[in-house]
Formats: sequence, structure tokens, C-alpha cells
Amino acid sequence: QPLALPGSVNNINRIKLLSHGINTDKFIPKKKHKNLNKIKMLFVGKIQYMKGSDFLWLLVKEINKLGNVSLNLVGDIHPNEKNNLKKNLTDYPNTLKYTGKVVNEEMVNIYQNHDILIHPSRSEQFGLVYAEAMASGLMVFAGKNNGSCEIITDKVDGFIFDPNKDLNIIVSLINKIKQNKSWYSNFVIKSRNKIIDNFSNSKILKKRIFLYKNI
Repeated sequence: QPLALPGSVNNINRIKLLSHGINTDKFIPKKKHKNLNKIKMLFVGKIQYMKGSDFLWLLVKEINKLGNVSLNLVGDIHPNEKNNLKKNLTDYPNTLKYTGKVVNEEMVNIYQNHDILIHPSRSEQFGLVYAEAMASGLMVFAGKNNGSCEIITDKVDGFIFDPNKDLNIIVSLINKIKQNKSWYSNFVIKSRNKIIDNFSNSKILKKRIFLYKNI
């Protein structure tokens, strides 16, 4: 949500971006240590091409080969993807799960019961699901788009990839988690701290008050 300060019509440096805030007291990691012997991946959003549905179908096939990795799809589905969903659920019943659309109140528990958010979106505004997942202690793999770049620093507190060509990179990262659980644990702590320090409700409120006072 851009806020244009007075005199900013011809001065782009005076245009400030106010991000959404995240309730980091609500979206928290699971108290118990995660069992990464079986990695649970999560997609949240509408299942359609612009959100990377084609990438998800390729990914299911690859993680099925790895074993002990699953993918849960949470959200509505575009009519064009219903046949693909049905086929993949039939072909990979132990790897793919479709939860469908849920109410927002259920998302806290859903995030806490997964390890990775995979979101191969080709177009996104502010990536709310990225921030919620990071605050909840998930590692985030996000498609290269404006929303992901606003929140994630690639390879520092998340991973940004090209859904048109980076399938092998994602598979390699999953294998790295399987082989190095302490790396995963340390990484997601940094990710949550990034959200607390930059996108928590309290931080965003302070930024808004500061900007409004300086209008």
C-alpha cells in the first residue's frame, strides 16, 4: 500500500511502501521439535497456472521418487486444473493431499504441521502467505515475483526460484534438509526473526505512525 507524501508527485524518493503486518504472536512455530524424517510440504493459494500449478504437478512426481516427502494443497482450484488434480491424487496417493479451501482460523494449525511452504507463483503482490509461513517456522520456497522479493532475501531467510526451470534446485534443497536437519532448524529461526523484526504488527504500526507524523 503506497503512501505518497506531499510534494512526491515528481519525487519518487518520497513515495513510501507500507506493508501488511503479521500477528507474530498468533503465527508461531510448533512447540515440539519437528520430525524431519518425513518432510511435509505445503502450498496455500488458488491452484492455477499463474500460481505455478504446472510446477506443482512436476514436483509431486519428483518428491514421490524421494520417499518420505509429501505435499498438501490448501486452497480453491481453477476448473482447468481439476483433471490434473484428480490424476495426480490417483497416481501419487501417498505423496499428494488436497485439503481444499479452509477458513483463516485453521491456517495456524496447518502451518505448524508442515515444514516447507512451496509457492511457485508467477505473479504476487505482497506475499502474505510467505510471511505467515516464515513466522510459523517453515522454510519458504517462493517463485520469482514482486511479492517474494519484498519479503525474502534469497538464500538468507528463504529461497526464490524460477518456476519455469528450477525444479532440480528445489529437489536438491529438499535432499539437503533430509541430510542436514540442523541446517534447516537454524535457517527457519532466522526466517522467523526476519518477520518479527520487519513485518510484525508492532513494527508496521511504528512505521505507519512515523510516516504519518512526517506528512
